[in-house]
Amino acid sequence: RRAGELNPDWHLAHAHLGRIYERLGLDEDAVEHYLTAAERVLKDTTPGDVQLGNIMRLGNTMAKESEHPEGRAKGIELLGRAAGDPRYSLVPSVVSDYASALLVNERYEEALAAFDRSAAMDRKGFYTIANRGICLGKLGRPAEALADFLESVAPGGEDRFAYVAEHLADLFREHRDGDFGGGLDKLRAQLEEYATAGSGRAEAVWNVWLMVALWLDRKEVAEALEELEALAAKAPPSGGEAVRARAAEIRWALERLRDGGAIRINCGGGEHGDANGV
Repeated sequence: RRAGELNPDWHLAHAHLGRIYERLGLDEDAVEHYLTAAERVLKDTTPGDVQLGNIMRLGNTMAKESEHPEGRAKGIELLGRAAGDPRYSLVPSVVSDYASALLVNERYEEALAAFDRSAAMDRKGFYTIANRGICLGKLGRPAEALADFLESVAPGGEDRFAYVAEHLADLFREHRDGDFGGGLDKLRAQLEEYATAGSGRAEAVWNVWLMVALWLDRKEVAEALEELEALAAKAPPSGGEAVRARAAEIRWALERLRDGGAIRINCGGGEHGDANGV
């Protein structure tokens, strides 16, 4: 508050106050300072790149983190103005940030159009292509979504796969019986390549493999176990430790499902046994 009193035109003071008031549950004060921050940042006379950075940081905070619809809408408006400004409209990251804000706010059609703009300028942007895949999935286009996810990880390989894996799980949950075209075969080949190379992202790789095998392909547990063993055996002797360790955890769970039909986990509560003492 003191900073705002000393310099009422400083947008950052109002932005911080908005966040603080929001966390304190003072909704009206929070929205007031968010809107004031948005007004002040647009009047900022600092050099273009500095002002752009201020607009993008404030817009992203408001659009993606505020719990108030009015604050989120104003954040999207700020990012949209930057993406439409002739000075910045040809900067892929500016347009992609605007698209991401639309995505977070479930405005999927608008987000897809903005991601298309960004991708047309820079096809190598990982988050642009991956997040466009999320939009396509939400819009009922699973084959195109999977194609985008696979394209997004191609240049950076397994280091990017952990992010994509989370959204692949969502895509498969929402489109279990969807038509993925030839994408699933490409995904299976990619998973095998990661395992064979001794992926450092073993947890993400095996999680996706498990969902494809049991959820999409509807394999029996015994069949999944056989394929698990075959794939884990391809991990290199040196460097494949993470792949084998994660495979061992999954094997443990699958064997118990095969033999007992359920997995019992003691989470610290009272012991529970069935009629057979298990």
